[in-house]
Amino acid sequence: MVSNEMHYNRKIYWINDTYSDDEILKADMDGVNLNISSIYSFTTDGNTLWGLAIDVPNNRLWVTRNGSNCLNSSIVRMTLSGSSYTEIDGNICNPHDIEYYNNNIYFLMDDGLIKAEPDGTSQVSISASVSAGNGIYLAIDGLNNKAYWTLSNAVDRIDLGGTGETTIFSGVSSLMGIDTDYNNPAALPVELTSFTANLINNTIVLNWQTATEVNNYGFEIERASFQKDGTTPVRTGLEDGPMLVMTEWKTIGFVVGHGNSNSPNDYSFTDLDILVAERSLRMDAYGRSYRLKQIDTDGSFEYSDIIEVEMDLPSQFNLAQNYPNPFNPSTVIKYTIPVETRRGMLPHVTLKVYDILGREVATLVNEEQSGGSYEVTFNASAKSIHSEISSAVGGLTSGIYFYKITSGEFIDSKKMILLK
Repeated sequence: MVSNEMHYNRKIYWINDTYSDDEILKADMDGVNLNISSIYSFTTDGNTLWGLAIDVPNNRLWVTRNGSNCLNSSIVRMTLSGSSYTEIDGNICNPHDIEYYNNNIYFLMDDGLIKAEPDGTSQVSISASVSAGNGIYLAIDGLNNKAYWTLSNAVDRIDLGGTGETTIFSGVSSLMGIDTDYNNPAALPVELTSFTANLINNTIVLNWQTATEVNNYGFEIERASFQKDGTTPVRTGLEDGPMLVMTEWKTIGFVVGHGNSNSPNDYSFTDLDILVAERSLRMDAYGRSYRLKQIDTDGSFEYSDIIEVEMDLPSQFNLAQNYPNPFNPSTVIKYTIPVETRRGMLPHVTLKVYDILGREVATLVNEEQSGGSYEVTFNASAKSIHSEISSAVGGLTSGIYFYKITSGEFIDSKKMILLK
């Protein structure tokens, strides 16, 4: 999930082991307002709650119940509030620690290190070398796909696929726990360090960067619209009245992630259609909102922070003076097309250059265009110049020329000077 907008509950969970009753407690992570509460308790009856694993995004918690001589041993799943209590495996012998990673649970028991689906099905033995009472504490390294567990006097490691088992150190005693600095991808699978948007030539370019990624399937890009004054846009349904953009979040694209990565990665997406597809807008200023939906390989997802881009859309046609002027041999001509007022219609725009005698020199634009700001370059030496007007060598000669824009009832022209 994207780390700059985590929807986690900032809680810590632990097992309180007493002589007659065991319980699962939770409290605030910051330790300021502890708010300690019990979410589950049961009478031991010779059992003890042992291992605990949580999956916050999907509101799931697993706990192992270790019975005497395999009696009353089980793995239990519930919500983070202690409801929906379900025994997912009651035919298990002395389970100890349990971890959750990549939509699977991993647990130690007398028969070895086991991997299973979240509901306890599809159990696979990863290592059978864990003897009774030997494998106690378990840790998962999600970044490198490794599992670590404590034995009576050593620590073993194995690939999550079940290969490469080795003892990484031995000759120690009284091992009471183990963990890695990256054991649960639900805590920080994708660290998003930046997310920006820029309006460039009638397109909006989104850029974002990640510092690390774990199981990152990719990013869906979602877009909505807003008015500059912060009011909620609504669709009026009037053909010629104010038509405000839809505000629902809409998926407009997808960018593939890097899967697992511990180095920075840069991403980019260009929103080419800065006007909604209906083209039925009549407002002078509005903006766009964007967010990223980061999706893990297991289908879980989180949203990034929302970023906004203000857009001053033109409300009328305008033809600007070319620059530079005088010019040789090229000059830039800018113009604006207003936001459309008729549903589904785009204006046809022509921009042509004429000499002082009124003869057409070149056609720069001849197409339907959506509302926005445009610029074209006129090159007096280009091959697009009409041959009967240009000189045999070097294109047009020095002199006064005119450029004219036409779109429906709108017509405007301006003078420019070619000076060689």
